[in-house]
Amino acid sequence: MRIAASTLGVIVTVGFALAAAVMNWRYGISLGRSMEDRLLFGAIAIGVDVTKMLMPAFLWWAIRNRRWLPAGLSAVVLIGSVTYSIIGIAGFVDANRITTAGAVRARRDTATELQRNLERKQTQLSGLGDFEPPTVVERKLFGMKQNARWASSAGCTSATAEASRVFCMGYAALQAEFEKGNSASKLETEVADLRAKLNELAGVANIEEGDPRASFVSRLMGWELSSVQTGLSVLFVTVIEMTATFGIFIALNHGELGRMLPTQMRQAQSASQGIDIGRILRAGPGTALGKRGASNASRQGGDVGAFVVACMRPQPGGEVAVSALYTRYSAWCQQHRHRPVSRSSFVELFEQLCAEAGFPTAMVGGEVIAKNLLLAA
Repeated sequence: MRIAASTLGVIVTVGFALAAAVMNWRYGISLGRSMEDRLLFGAIAIGVDVTKMLMPAFLWWAIRNRRWLPAGLSAVVLIGSVTYSIIGIAGFVDANRITTAGAVRARRDTATELQRNLERKQTQLSGLGDFEPPTVVERKLFGMKQNARWASSAGCTSATAEASRVFCMGYAALQAEFEKGNSASKLETEVADLRAKLNELAGVANIEEGDPRASFVSRLMGWELSSVQTGLSVLFVTVIEMTATFGIFIALNHGELGRMLPTQMRQAQSASQGIDIGRILRAGPGTALGKRGASNASRQGGDVGAFVVACMRPQPGGEVAVSALYTRYSAWCQQHRHRPVSRSSFVELFEQLCAEAGFPTAMVGGEVIAKNLLLAA
């Protein structure tokens, strides 16, 4: 289960890290004036992303080993790299948001202009009133040209007789009706085209500032739109950065969380299990209490607890360097087919077990010294 959880955590983190690296790279190359400058900025961005992923492990190691100068330097580098990366990702996100918002605003303006044109064309069409289809009027005009009056009036250019004038007035009325029908048909075509274009832009007119997500939150919470947009950008950047920076460290170290519990909590846990490490050690590994306590200590303190019970003995005035015991502990684990913990974890766990058992420890020359204890022969 631990391996599966770690593997899944690493996969998720690598995905976020790659996304952060790509965004930092693309924002970095946008800053350069020449191709060389762009590549340089992009390479720096990638280097910063790699650094921020490594620094948590260095910082953790330095703190656990009480190396305060490396810890301070690691913290400074971590803060600097995370800050640089956040600024880069924020620049990338903001630039894309502005571009997207500009494109949406342009489409919204286009939709507004199309709507105005549609209303104007509809007004013009309504002003024409009823009309006959141009094809029908055209047939009527053709029929009138077959009339003898058309020929006698020279195509209604010389209508001298009363009957000819009446005929030509009817022809002119039909000609006007034909022109009106043509205009109406053209307007109808234009109206249909405008409606089709507006359908393609449906919903754009209701988007505020080209950001539907921010618009929704703004309407829901009653907050100012620009503040919501800024807040969402900060949230987005923070999620990416924190996951990309600390995800692998957490995924690979989640099994160590139990060892980070305060000593008081571990003592309470020991009491609840009925384990008294000090009493077991003083009884000796060969006694019934010592043999029974070894398995209990293994549950309470891992293999380190079982090693302490099996291989250590009380000795007033005795002293032993905890890190020096690691070689013996590794050999003991190999003999009993246990998987040893790291040296730093061993020192930390051994120190905690000593505190629970009542054996004092002290820091001498950067080394943890356990007092009143010796390695059993």
